[in-house]
Amino acid sequence: MVVAGAGARGAYEAGALSVLIPWLCEHDRSPSIFVGTSAGAINAMLFAAVADRRPAEGAEAVLAAWRSLTVHRVFRSPVASVPLKTVPAYARQVLGRGHVTSLLDTSPMRATADELLNPFIPTLRENIHGRKRVVEKLAVVATDDIDRTTVFVDTPDGNKLPPRDPGRAIHYERAKIAPEHVLASSAIPALFPPVKLGEHWYTDGSVRLNVPLKPAIALGATDLVVVATHPATYPEADASAPRTRNVVDGVVTLLESVLADRMVEDMLTLGSMNEAVHASGQRASRRKPHGREISYIFVGPETRHQLGDCAEDVYREHFSGPDALQEPDFALLHRLIGPDQRGVGDLLSYLFFHPAFIDSAIKLGISHATKVTSSRDPWTKGLAGRWTKRPNSRAT
Repeated sequence: MVVAGAGARGAYEAGALSVLIPWLCEHDRSPSIFVGTSAGAINAMLFAAVADRRPAEGAEAVLAAWRSLTVHRVFRSPVASVPLKTVPAYARQVLGRGHVTSLLDTSPMRATADELLNPFIPTLRENIHGRKRVVEKLAVVATDDIDRTTVFVDTPDGNKLPPRDPGRAIHYERAKIAPEHVLASSAIPALFPPVKLGEHWYTDGSVRLNVPLKPAIALGATDLVVVATHPATYPEADASAPRTRNVVDGVVTLLESVLADRMVEDMLTLGSMNEAVHASGQRASRRKPHGREISYIFVGPETRHQLGDCAEDVYREHFSGPDALQEPDFALLHRLIGPDQRGVGDLLSYLFFHPAFIDSAIKLGISHATKVTSSRDPWTKGLAGRWTKRPNSRAT
């Protein structure tokens, strides 16, 4: 189970997983390896922790955790914290007496992480290290201070970790996954402060590896269920009239490049490798070894702007006119981005920790996952589902 990162959009992933995992269990395909980045790390940890429960019951526990989030449980109001904390910190930096580590005051997030995640720790330890061992591996992806991708892996001591991957600068480290690992994986650069674990400082794993397909395969997964908040395809050319590119366009393009484009490349590579292995297997004799094919299911939005449009719709419904005074932080963020700018919803959606958006994103994830699992055979090995074959192994 590979889960991407995307801030508040992680609610979409939780909704999708609440459908996917019960469906997998019904088909005797219970996931045993969970790998996540940033918000995906939260989902990977939570679903690994409830893997011993009835699937529907575990899914409801995870969705309840997401629905309890509010912006004030993640970061303090920028309306107050920026002039009172961020600006003075920047002034000290200019004078050479300190440095700014983040633009937002995320001190509430530590308490929220402990409150939400600590109750799941005992069952998580039992699921990985206990007698049942229903979870083989839980991995959380972060970016360290020497520009490597560090994959923290919680697995029984008898299981070996993969060697480091110098080609992609991926390093594997054994750990007992706890809230601090999730916080490190979710520390969005500039907005959230880095988190120190051992001798290194860590930031959001999405910076280098938003959808950790390669670590999942290196950890032994023979089939993949991938959940992301962008589609696994490049957008079609925009046929609208040419226009001047503004700052919002630039930021959205940068985010899509970091969060989506590498994923598309990796998914295309996976499909190409599967087809090459399949072709070589057909040519080879039965005694001649060849690589293995990896079946996968992908669930994500239909377009790159679908979750952004959802955020914009929620904002207009709940924060139009005088209602905006109830949540000045969202109103300020919306105004700073520019209410008439294309892409405002995309930017807003990453930090839109509001119950209305969380609930809408969950419902959208449920809808998309239901559509995928309702197909005759959602598993594929080729490119864009050109050919399919139902997997016969159990490690997902």
